[in-house]
Amino acid sequence: MPKRMRDLRGRLAAAGLALALLAGCAAGQQPASTAAPSPAAPNAQTPEAATAETAVQPFVLDGTLTGAGVHSGYGNQDGFYTVRYAADGTANVMFVDYAAGVETCLCASPNCTHDSEACTSWCGCPANIPDVFPAGDRLVWVYLGNPEYADEYGDAARCRIEVSGLDGAGRKNVQLLAPRWQLLYGNICVGQDAVFALASAFRQETDGVVQERCLLRIPLDGSEVQQLASFSESEATGYELAGGGDGTLYLVRTDVSEEFRQKLEALANGTATPDPETGLLYSAQAAWASSTRHLLALHGSGTLTDTGLQWGTDTEYWLEGRRLLLLTDGDGGLSLRTAALDTGRETQLTVDAAPMAHPFAESTDTLTLCAMAGGRLIVQQEVLDQQSAETESRLLAIDCETGRCSVLPAWTGPDGQPPMVAAGAGQYLLLTRKGAGAFYLADMTQALAGEPGLRTVTPVEQTAG
Repeated sequence: MPKRMRDLRGRLAAAGLALALLAGCAAGQQPASTAAPSPAAPNAQTPEAATAETAVQPFVLDGTLTGAGVHSGYGNQDGFYTVRYAADGTANVMFVDYAAGVETCLCASPNCTHDSEACTSWCGCPANIPDVFPAGDRLVWVYLGNPEYADEYGDAARCRIEVSGLDGAGRKNVQLLAPRWQLLYGNICVGQDAVFALASAFRQETDGVVQERCLLRIPLDGSEVQQLASFSESEATGYELAGGGDGTLYLVRTDVSEEFRQKLEALANGTATPDPETGLLYSAQAAWASSTRHLLALHGSGTLTDTGLQWGTDTEYWLEGRRLLLLTDGDGGLSLRTAALDTGRETQLTVDAAPMAHPFAESTDTLTLCAMAGGRLIVQQEVLDQQSAETESRLLAIDCETGRCSVLPAWTGPDGQPPMVAAGAGQYLLLTRKGAGAFYLADMTQALAGEPGLRTVTPVEQTAG
């Protein structure tokens, strides 16, 4: 049975890898901040024409970053922040309290209708709804920006950063970037003092439109935005911001094989010939299968190093602070490779997961790394019937120190469908049914004991202070 791996955390998709052309940033060009003028950070430098392959600008990074990847929201040990959309495209930021098992609008105003700027939870531009990240004792509201709608919505469509208290109070703008800039979804990390993000912009040149890609540090105190690195143009290389902390950022670079690079070159110069079996000039699936991922470390001192860690696209990865977890589904079953990024120590474990039973004659297996909860890596394993749309799935909890694997209870929502993992924090696992707009909470201690209890998070209409 053919197998493949799937990663839903914002990684490059197989269908688009061959078209993911990363254009280089212009020399000396930096996205402009229109916040009130303030002294530059001590380490701020005028951006040079540095590329990710050669150098980065010095930067400050304290503590551990939150973010990276595509999620339904972000949380801390106390709860989870997400957004709910109204019929008109506006949205409200919501908070799921783990201990209480309730979801409330991030607003404490008495009798608030939650549909105007008077509400601390309301986001009024349908084309630019923020992601909200808890960072210490405050929230960071990251608006990715949507230049396509700048004429319609003005500054509301621009990339900007706001901060507030954890309850949404005192929300204020701290950065507003130039209209042409857009932060890349799934490539945002938030620290105590700054937002780190991959950004993209288009500019008109005499010979056409040029796309710029940069790694930015956006300070939360309103000081100058730093361009840490730029990315040179390449038809077969992609970069992702994986996370980091305590002075080091991590990027994942994805390269396709030299053979496929040659195919892309032939496609560009018009000498490509169709595949005799498929009739296609190129195969994105083949590009994905020939790809290799490399972990790069960007140090606050301004140095870029290749950690030497690499893996193929049949391996899922999860970056947890200073630890890289790599999960592979091979003929011999699941294998977990752990690399301690601070010491360089690596371990290889066989995961003792029993084969997943299913009724399909021809199927495709997928794995998705979902969260860390209860000290374990939470993995969704799914089998798709190749002859229909039917699937079978289960959730695994893997002890990263021993490789011991537990199958979590077969939870289902009120509609009878299994919910998806949205987040993990401490002993709690938060699940959701996106279509149903509902959240559920599982206690990992109970789940690992085989107890199937799943609490439905209760929406609370907050109308009193």
